[in-house]
Amino acid sequence: SDTDDDAFRQLVSQALARTEIPEELNDTDVIPEVFQMLGIPRLLITDEVAPHFVSGIRAFRHHRTTTVAAWGFIKHLVYHGEQPEQRSLNQTNEIFSAVNASLAEYDLPMQMSDEAVLVELFALLDVPRDVLSYRLEQLVLNAIRAHRNERAISAATSLDDQIAKLRALLHNDSASVDAVGVPRLSIEETWNLEACNETMHAVLGEAFNWMEVSAQSTDEEVWERLLSLLNMTDTEQEDTIKFDDQRTLLRVVFADVRVRRANEWRAQQVFDELIVTVKAEDPSLAAEEAKKAATQDRYNANKIVWLQKLIGFAEERGIADDAASTSETVDNSSSSENLAHDVSKELMFDFSEVEDWEVDWSSVNVSTWRSELRNLQDAASARANSTALSPQALRDGEKHEHYARLLKLPRLIDETLSTWIDPADDLSDKQIFHELMRMMGLSETVEPRLMRTMIEAVKQHRLRREREEAERPDWSENGPEALSERAALGHSFPTLKPCNGYVNRGGDGNDFAVFIATLLHAIGAHVRVSTGCSGNATLPPPVPKGPPWEVAAHEAAFAANAWRGTRTTVCQLFAEVRLGKHPTKVVSWIRAWLPGSKWIGKAYHYRLDKQGYVWLNLDWIDSHRVQRPGAPYKYFDQVIIYHPTTLTWEVEGDEFDSAGQPRLKYSTVHSLRVGLR
Repeated sequence: SDTDDDAFRQLVSQALARTEIPEELNDTDVIPEVFQMLGIPRLLITDEVAPHFVSGIRAFRHHRTTTVAAWGFIKHLVYHGEQPEQRSLNQTNEIFSAVNASLAEYDLPMQMSDEAVLVELFALLDVPRDVLSYRLEQLVLNAIRAHRNERAISAATSLDDQIAKLRALLHNDSASVDAVGVPRLSIEETWNLEACNETMHAVLGEAFNWMEVSAQSTDEEVWERLLSLLNMTDTEQEDTIKFDDQRTLLRVVFADVRVRRANEWRAQQVFDELIVTVKAEDPSLAAEEAKKAATQDRYNANKIVWLQKLIGFAEERGIADDAASTSETVDNSSSSENLAHDVSKELMFDFSEVEDWEVDWSSVNVSTWRSELRNLQDAASARANSTALSPQALRDGEKHEHYARLLKLPRLIDETLSTWIDPADDLSDKQIFHELMRMMGLSETVEPRLMRTMIEAVKQHRLRREREEAERPDWSENGPEALSERAALGHSFPTLKPCNGYVNRGGDGNDFAVFIATLLHAIGAHVRVSTGCSGNATLPPPVPKGPPWEVAAHEAAFAANAWRGTRTTVCQLFAEVRLGKHPTKVVSWIRAWLPGSKWIGKAYHYRLDKQGYVWLNLDWIDSHRVQRPGAPYKYFDQVIIYHPTTLTWEVEGDEFDSAGQPRLKYSTVHSLRVGLR
């Protein structure tokens, strides 16, 4: 009932933006697809959460319908916009509405030119740009410019909000409020230096996003701009919050954020280079890129003609160049001194077409046209010279480029996977390859040799990580986990939750023992569940439920008097699975069924029963995110073992079980180390 529907809509939009939903599929049936795209397919769809997802799905579908309609209008405009019945309409307003709907979900960087936005828009719509007329192109560019001007206002407002919050944080001004009277900072964000540090990282990172700080800008340039926005001098900045070593919080966080953003920029550059390399190596993708390049060449040829006509028409009407621009043009290139005469005299165009282009001649800059024309002609000449090589030279060049791409492909994949793929995910090499292709937005069907090369690079990355993981000491070498990490049970006869109590919520290690034992028993495996109790467990005092300063005082007192807690009885559940009578086969089982680097170079702990069967420990490790079987056994005063298959139990220290069958008085604990592959 207290769920934020806006958050659900954003979550659904992020998930469904990466897939196509059949129109005939109803909203309820789309929810599993959302779970799958979010990477949480194991969760169940409950009656409480379904309405919120349905609301988000409907909002997404409405937005998608509006966007698709806008895309359809732009495509129709490109091919039919110059027809008389279309020109009779108010194309300016309709184009702005379509562009506004198409770009609404994108945050376009201010340093990105309007031309670049147009290129990206046409690539998104898969529309060839060379079929667009000059008049329509200018209408679309004007619409893009108007859309960005509107968005710039909201972006500036957001930046002002972040700067105001940053200024309040620097002076620890908890009384600062925004335009509607809401406090800019909460007590939790500023109550101590650590909280201020975390808040500063978040606020400064967001401010850099709105400032569009480039990773290529120097620290001095960014620092000067930041102080200017804060309306501060360097001296005034020295009077703000400081660490114990007298460094200001702003300077320390500024350096951290800059390093983090530089690393993110480097990772993105590598990722973009990987996409370009894969597209160049795959014949079908390379053909698509060549087709796009040919389309761009045709568009450039069209634009050269447009600019020549515009410059010639401007000459006929006596429109002068901008003086400063003309001077700069003459200084930069003496060969362009007579460009206007070349256009008007040597290239005798029919300029009557230009009158139909609806150009606002009162605001044109002919010098800009001349500069753009010269750049296009120089680029065309360079391309013509590159294709003038002999066929053998072209083949040799392509061969060298091919081997250069193959040489750098493993490095690019290794750097990308080190940044983007979580090593804790249990994915095979081919699954990681498919995930990588999905991240790049490319088809998973690529040229077979390229696919094998990429999978081999993924394999080498995995092996490198496995070697590094094996060289790293295992936490289990320090012994079993402390009982204080799971102290929920105080007796050996726990009360279990009902089954619906675990839906989408999970539990602790005790709940996991029951769950994994039930699961393995259902598929026919031999399992047993043990309850271990220790009456000599030392627990830290409970954390008080109060404001942050009370929690901090508790933590400080606890640190000063380490482990002077309360001794009490702690009981825990853990499961074991039977793996035959040959311990060495555990190694083969681990290699065959537990892929990934986190399983090797570790010691696996098990117990033997009277018949010589191996029982592998499946205890949950509460203090670690990544789990693995064979954890060290904890020390308990009493252990009771339950067998769900035979409905019998046994107590460590007794010579007979509940059925009167003889047993080992104490189960022997063994360990087996799994080395590198």
